[in-house]
Amino acid sequence: MRFDRGNELYAAGFLSKSKDEFDAALDTLLQASSDYPHNDRLQFAISEIVGRVYALELSAIRKGDGFTDQTGEVAAIDDLGNVETFPVDPKTRDDLKAAVLDVTHDLPITVNS
Repeated sequence: MRFDRGNELYAAGFLSKSKDEFDAALDTLLQASSDYPHNDRLQFAISEIVGRVYALELSAIRKGDGFTDQTGEVAAIDDLGNVETFPVDPKTRDDLKAAVLDVTHDLPITVNS
């Protein structure tokens, strides 16, 4: 159950919280393993969880910082939805278009209405 919750949190991007859930799941199995040291199913479950968590952490490291949450910093492109638009006077449209196209940009700029 804790492992499943960890997977849900991992998928939602809550990496440090998912690690806490994975650790709790493993702690539960390790405690049970100390109570039943010869139970092969518990030993297999521990190995399985360790391997799966390792694979998830390796994937998270490849994508960024491992099991750490993102900073919550908004990407610049996300702010584009908040840009205020207004109608342009047809008399100044050509001057504005020329001014926009006169500047060198890293991305192609399409001027439209």
